[in-house]
Amino acid sequence: MGTQFESYADPIAFRAAVDGYLRANLAECNHIFSLAQGLTAESIRRNQSWLARLHRDGATCGVGLIHSAPPRRQLLVTNLDDECAAAMARGLNETGGEVDAMVGPRESVAALAKLLDVGASERLCMGNHMLSAPPCIAACAGDVRAATTADFELLLRWETEFLTECRLPLTASNLARELAERLSEPAILYWLWCVGNLPVAMALGRARPPVARVGMVYTAPAHRGRGYAGALVGNVSEKLFRQGCEAVFLFTDLANPTSNGVYQRIGFRRIGEVAHVDLARGIGADGKQRIARAS
Repeated sequence: MGTQFESYADPIAFRAAVDGYLRANLAECNHIFSLAQGLTAESIRRNQSWLARLHRDGATCGVGLIHSAPPRRQLLVTNLDDECAAAMARGLNETGGEVDAMVGPRESVAALAKLLDVGASERLCMGNHMLSAPPCIAACAGDVRAATTADFELLLRWETEFLTECRLPLTASNLARELAERLSEPAILYWLWCVGNLPVAMALGRARPPVARVGMVYTAPAHRGRGYAGALVGNVSEKLFRQGCEAVFLFTDLANPTSNGVYQRIGFRRIGEVAHVDLARGIGADGKQRIARAS
Protein backbone atom coordinates (compact mmCIF):
# COMPACT_ATOMS: atom_id res chain seq x y z
CA MET A 1 0.00 0.00 0.00
CA GLY A 2 2.99 2.32 0.08
CA THR A 3 3.50 5.02 2.67
CA GLN A 4 0.42 5.89 4.71
CA PHE A 5 -0.29 9.15 6.58
CA GLU A 6 -2.05 9.42 9.95
CA SER A 7 -2.80 12.52 12.01
CA TYR A 8 -3.43 12.55 15.77
CA ALA A 9 -5.21 14.77 18.29
CA ASP A 10 -4.50 12.66 21.38
CA PRO A 11 -0.94 12.96 22.79
CA ILE A 12 -1.03 9.51 24.40
CA ALA A 13 -2.03 7.81 21.15
CA PHE A 14 0.58 9.82 19.23
CA ARG A 15 3.39 8.88 21.63
CA ALA A 16 2.36 5.23 21.55
CA ALA A 17 2.48 5.26 17.74
CA VAL A 18 5.83 7.02 17.27
CA ASP A 19 7.80 6.31 20.46
CA GLY A 20 9.56 3.18 19.20
CA TYR A 21 10.68 4.91 16.01
CA LEU A 22 11.90 8.03 17.81
CA ARG A 23 13.81 6.02 20.43
CA ALA A 24 15.48 3.95 17.72
CA ASN A 25 16.65 7.16 16.04
CA LEU A 26 17.38 9.44 19.01
CA ALA A 27 20.51 11.00 17.52
CA GLU A 28 18.48 12.40 14.65
CA CYS A 29 15.08 12.71 16.36
CA ASN A 30 15.99 13.99 19.85
CA HIS A 31 14.28 17.35 19.33
CA ILE A 32 10.95 15.83 18.26
CA PHE A 33 11.27 13.12 20.93
CA SER A 34 11.72 15.76 23.66
CA LEU A 35 8.70 17.73 22.48
CA ALA A 36 6.54 14.62 22.07
CA GLN A 37 7.28 13.52 25.63
CA GLY A 38 5.96 16.82 26.98
CA LEU A 39 2.73 16.98 24.94
CA THR A 40 -0.54 17.26 26.88
CA ALA A 41 -4.13 17.60 25.76
CA GLU A 42 -4.09 21.19 27.05
CA SER A 43 -0.88 22.16 25.23
CA ILE A 44 -2.20 20.63 22.00
CA ARG A 45 -5.44 22.60 22.33
CA ARG A 46 -3.67 25.84 23.21
CA ASN A 47 -1.07 25.63 20.44
CA GLN A 48 -3.41 24.08 17.85
CA SER A 49 -0.79 21.38 17.43
CA TRP A 50 -0.59 19.17 14.36
CA LEU A 51 0.77 15.65 14.92
CA ALA A 52 1.50 13.22 12.11
CA ARG A 53 2.93 9.77 11.57
CA LEU A 54 4.00 8.07 8.35
CA HIS A 55 4.08 4.27 8.18
CA ARG A 56 4.63 1.38 5.80
CA ASP A 57 2.99 -1.94 6.63
CA GLY A 58 2.31 -0.56 10.10
CA ALA A 59 5.94 0.38 10.82
CA THR A 60 6.59 4.09 11.43
CA CYS A 61 8.92 5.62 8.82
CA GLY A 62 8.56 9.34 9.53
CA VAL A 63 7.12 11.86 11.97
CA GLY A 64 5.94 15.47 11.66
CA LEU A 65 4.99 17.85 14.44
CA ILE A 66 3.73 21.44 14.64
CA HIS A 67 3.65 22.63 18.25
CA SER A 68 4.49 26.33 17.92
CA ALA A 69 1.57 28.56 18.88
CA PRO A 70 -0.08 30.68 16.15
CA PRO A 71 0.79 32.83 14.34
CA ARG A 72 4.07 30.87 14.04
CA ARG A 73 3.47 27.51 12.38
CA GLN A 74 6.76 25.65 12.30
CA LEU A 75 6.78 22.05 11.09
CA LEU A 76 9.43 19.74 12.56
CA VAL A 77 10.16 16.62 10.53
CA THR A 78 12.33 13.54 10.87
CA ASN A 79 14.33 12.08 8.02
CA LEU A 80 12.04 11.64 4.99
CA ASP A 81 12.79 9.66 1.85
CA ASP A 82 11.07 10.76 -1.37
CA GLU A 83 7.98 8.63 -0.76
CA CYS A 84 7.66 9.88 2.82
CA ALA A 85 8.06 13.49 1.74
CA ALA A 86 5.28 13.09 -0.81
CA ALA A 87 2.99 11.47 1.79
CA MET A 88 3.73 14.24 4.31
CA ALA A 89 2.94 16.93 1.72
CA ARG A 90 -0.36 15.27 0.83
CA GLY A 91 -1.25 14.90 4.50
CA LEU A 92 -0.58 18.57 5.20
CA ASN A 93 -2.97 19.60 2.46
CA GLU A 94 -5.65 17.03 3.23
CA THR A 95 -5.76 18.00 6.90
CA GLY A 96 -5.48 21.74 6.31
CA GLY A 97 -2.09 22.01 8.01
CA GLU A 98 -0.90 25.62 8.02
CA VAL A 99 2.88 26.00 7.81
CA ASP A 100 5.21 28.96 7.42
CA ALA A 101 8.54 27.26 8.26
CA MET A 102 10.09 23.80 8.39
CA VAL A 103 12.93 22.43 10.51
CA GLY A 104 14.56 19.08 9.98
CA PRO A 105 17.41 17.19 8.29
CA ARG A 106 18.59 19.37 5.44
CA GLU A 107 17.88 16.93 2.61
CA SER A 108 14.45 16.02 4.00
CA VAL A 109 13.38 19.65 4.38
CA ALA A 110 14.59 20.42 0.86
CA ALA A 111 12.65 17.47 -0.59
CA LEU A 112 9.45 18.44 1.21
CA ALA A 113 9.80 22.11 0.28
CA LYS A 114 10.20 21.13 -3.37
CA LEU A 115 6.89 19.26 -3.26
CA LEU A 116 5.03 22.28 -1.88
CA ASP A 117 4.04 24.85 -4.49
CA VAL A 118 5.46 27.82 -2.57
CA GLY A 119 8.74 29.70 -2.41
CA ALA A 120 11.26 28.51 0.17
CA SER A 121 14.38 30.15 1.57
CA GLU A 122 16.86 28.83 4.12
CA ARG A 123 16.98 31.06 7.17
CA LEU A 124 19.54 29.08 9.13
CA CYS A 125 21.64 25.94 8.92
CA MET A 126 22.28 24.39 12.31
CA GLY A 127 24.62 21.68 13.47
CA ASN A 128 23.08 18.83 15.48
CA HIS A 129 25.62 18.12 18.23
CA MET A 130 25.79 15.25 20.71
CA LEU A 131 27.63 14.83 24.02
CA SER A 132 27.79 11.17 25.04
CA ALA A 133 30.45 11.32 27.77
CA PRO A 134 30.96 13.54 30.83
CA PRO A 135 31.77 17.10 29.74
CA CYS A 136 35.16 18.77 29.93
CA ILE A 137 34.54 21.84 32.09
CA ALA A 138 37.17 24.58 32.03
CA ALA A 139 37.79 26.62 35.18
CA CYS A 140 35.89 29.89 35.10
CA ALA A 141 35.00 32.65 37.54
CA GLY A 142 31.49 32.31 38.87
CA ASP A 143 29.01 29.53 39.53
CA VAL A 144 25.77 28.07 38.21
CA ARG A 145 22.34 28.38 39.79
CA ALA A 146 18.83 27.45 38.75
CA ALA A 147 16.69 30.35 37.58
CA THR A 148 13.39 31.02 39.34
CA THR A 149 10.27 33.01 38.62
CA ALA A 150 12.05 35.97 40.23
CA ASP A 151 14.32 35.97 37.14
CA PHE A 152 11.38 36.13 34.73
CA GLU A 153 12.01 39.60 33.30
CA LEU A 154 15.72 38.90 32.80
CA LEU A 155 15.02 35.59 31.07
CA LEU A 156 12.38 37.17 28.85
CA ARG A 157 14.75 39.95 27.79
CA TRP A 158 17.59 37.52 27.11
CA GLU A 159 15.35 35.10 25.19
CA THR A 160 14.21 37.96 22.97
CA GLU A 161 17.81 39.02 22.34
CA PHE A 162 18.87 35.41 21.73
CA LEU A 163 16.19 34.80 19.11
CA THR A 164 16.94 38.10 17.41
CA GLU A 165 20.69 37.43 17.25
CA CYS A 166 20.10 33.90 15.93
CA ARG A 167 17.78 35.21 13.21
CA LEU A 168 14.98 33.01 14.54
CA PRO A 169 11.32 34.10 14.37
CA LEU A 170 9.68 35.32 17.53
CA THR A 171 6.19 36.46 18.47
CA ALA A 172 6.35 38.82 21.42
CA SER A 173 2.79 38.04 22.49
CA ASN A 174 3.64 34.32 22.79
CA LEU A 175 7.11 34.58 24.27
CA ALA A 176 6.12 35.55 27.82
CA ARG A 177 3.44 32.83 27.98
CA GLU A 178 5.80 30.17 26.66
CA LEU A 179 8.50 31.20 29.12
CA ALA A 180 6.04 30.99 32.04
CA GLU A 181 4.98 27.50 30.88
CA ARG A 182 8.57 26.28 30.69
CA LEU A 183 9.37 27.66 34.14
CA SER A 184 6.45 25.65 35.55
CA GLU A 185 7.45 22.34 33.93
CA PRO A 186 9.59 20.08 36.18
CA ALA A 187 11.52 18.54 33.27
CA ILE A 188 12.70 21.96 32.06
CA LEU A 189 15.07 24.22 33.95
CA TYR A 190 16.65 27.54 33.09
CA TRP A 191 20.17 27.93 34.45
CA LEU A 192 22.16 31.10 35.07
CA TRP A 193 25.89 31.60 35.33
CA CYS A 194 26.54 34.21 38.00
CA VAL A 195 29.66 36.12 38.95
CA GLY A 196 29.02 37.09 42.52
CA ASN A 197 25.30 37.87 42.50
CA LEU A 198 25.31 39.10 38.90
CA PRO A 199 23.81 36.81 36.21
CA VAL A 200 25.94 36.97 33.06
CA ALA A 201 24.69 34.01 30.97
CA MET A 202 21.73 31.64 30.66
CA ALA A 203 20.96 28.21 29.23
CA LEU A 204 17.88 26.01 29.06
CA GLY A 205 18.12 22.34 30.02
CA ARG A 206 15.39 19.87 29.08
CA ALA A 207 15.69 16.36 30.55
CA ARG A 208 13.75 13.63 28.71
CA PRO A 209 15.64 10.46 29.64
CA PRO A 210 17.37 8.76 28.02
CA VAL A 211 18.29 12.03 26.29
CA ALA A 212 18.42 15.71 27.16
CA ARG A 213 18.66 18.95 25.24
CA VAL A 214 20.40 22.25 25.96
CA GLY A 215 19.26 25.44 24.25
CA MET A 216 18.84 29.18 24.58
CA VAL A 217 22.53 29.59 25.41
CA TYR A 218 23.08 33.33 25.75
CA THR A 219 25.73 35.56 27.31
CA ALA A 220 25.02 39.23 27.95
CA PRO A 221 27.07 41.27 25.41
CA ALA A 222 29.10 43.09 28.07
CA HIS A 223 30.33 39.76 29.49
CA ARG A 224 31.27 37.81 26.37
CA GLY A 225 34.66 36.29 25.66
CA ARG A 226 35.30 35.20 29.26
CA GLY A 227 34.24 31.55 29.04
CA TYR A 228 30.92 31.93 30.86
CA ALA A 229 28.76 30.18 28.22
CA GLY A 230 31.12 27.22 27.99
CA ALA A 231 31.26 26.85 31.77
CA LEU A 232 27.48 27.07 32.00
CA VAL A 233 26.78 24.51 29.25
CA GLY A 234 29.37 22.14 30.73
CA ASN A 235 27.85 22.36 34.20
CA VAL A 236 24.27 22.03 32.92
CA SER A 237 25.25 18.99 30.82
CA GLU A 238 26.84 17.39 33.87
CA LYS A 239 23.62 17.90 35.84
CA LEU A 240 21.58 16.34 33.00
CA PHE A 241 23.79 13.25 33.00
CA ARG A 242 23.23 12.95 36.75
CA GLN A 243 19.47 12.89 36.07
CA GLY A 244 19.88 9.65 34.15
CA CYS A 245 20.33 11.04 30.64
CA GLU A 246 22.69 9.06 28.43
CA ALA A 247 23.34 11.82 25.89
CA VAL A 248 22.90 15.59 25.67
CA PHE A 249 22.10 17.33 22.38
CA LEU A 250 22.13 20.92 21.18
CA PHE A 251 21.82 22.87 17.96
CA THR A 252 24.40 25.44 16.88
CA ASP A 253 24.46 28.06 14.15
CA LEU A 254 27.06 26.70 11.74
CA ALA A 255 27.84 30.27 10.69
CA ASN A 256 29.12 30.99 14.22
CA PRO A 257 32.57 29.34 14.54
CA THR A 258 33.08 30.75 18.06
CA SER A 259 30.14 28.93 19.63
CA ASN A 260 30.87 25.75 17.67
CA GLY A 261 34.42 25.76 19.02
CA VAL A 262 33.17 26.25 22.59
CA TYR A 263 30.94 23.19 22.40
CA GLN A 264 33.60 21.05 20.75
CA ARG A 265 35.97 21.78 23.63
CA ILE A 266 33.28 20.64 26.08
CA GLY A 267 33.04 17.34 24.20
CA PHE A 268 30.11 17.81 21.83
CA ARG A 269 30.54 16.38 18.33
CA ARG A 270 28.53 17.27 15.27
CA ILE A 271 26.43 14.37 13.99
CA GLY A 272 24.30 16.10 11.35
CA GLU A 273 22.82 19.27 9.96
CA VAL A 274 19.37 20.73 10.52
CA ALA A 275 17.92 23.38 8.23
CA HIS A 276 15.38 26.05 9.15
CA VAL A 277 13.51 26.95 5.96
CA ASP A 278 10.91 29.72 5.62
CA LEU A 279 7.96 29.11 3.29
CA ALA A 280 5.89 31.63 1.42
CA ARG A 281 2.22 31.25 2.33
CA GLY A 282 -0.70 31.07 -0.06
CA ILE A 283 -4.41 31.75 0.45
CA GLY A 284 -6.67 28.71 0.53
CA ALA A 285 -10.11 28.55 -1.04
CA ASP A 286 -11.67 29.28 2.35
CA GLY A 287 -9.61 32.45 2.72
CA LYS A 288 -7.25 31.01 5.32
CA GLN A 289 -3.51 31.21 4.87
CA ARG A 290 -1.88 27.85 4.34
CA ILE A 291 0.73 26.16 2.23
CA ALA A 292 -0.21 25.72 -1.40
CA ARG A 293 -1.26 22.26 -2.52
CA ALA A 294 1.53 19.83 -3.24
CA SER A 295 1.67 18.11 -6.61
